[in-house]
Amino acid sequence: INSGNSGGPLFDIYGNVTGVNTLWYVADYSEGMGLSITSNIITTLIPYLEKGIAPDRVRLGVTCIAVRDILTSDETNWEYQYKVPEGVLNGIYITDVSAGTVAEGKLMKDDIILQFDGIVVKKNMDLSLRLHEIVANSGTKVLIEILRNGEKMEIEVIF
Repeated sequence: INSGNSGGPLFDIYGNVTGVNTLWYVADYSEGMGLSITSNIITTLIPYLEKGIAPDRVRLGVTCIAVRDILTSDETNWEYQYKVPEGVLNGIYITDVSAGTVAEGKLMKDDIILQFDGIVVKKNMDLSLRLHEIVANSGTKVLIEILRNGEKMEIEVIF
């Protein structure tokens, strides 16, 4: 990506469009960093953009850390005492739930998200990628499988 390429297609080595270039970041201490929006996210936004609607991104409203990062870390002085049940190796551990979000009253601190909309969640990026495909106020219903106090359960949220 170079200056002036924003909004243009991002191609892979086979000539397939994989995204849309959005930003070229340059600083004295770096060689430059190009940012793009992936094509799978763009395809979910096209119907809105064609109607002249600027879709808002959704926000689940949780602060979290990957369970595997907790388990593989050498940190002994965590700000928060994580309680990962024996045998749980993957998931997203919720450390906080923000007020006024779809998670409020449904998800709780210390819950572990195991699946989000049928996708197994192993790291924060798994959750972020699916959230980027959902448009705010679209009425999209999502089932979230969580582990709460050692018990699996499903929670439904509507965006």
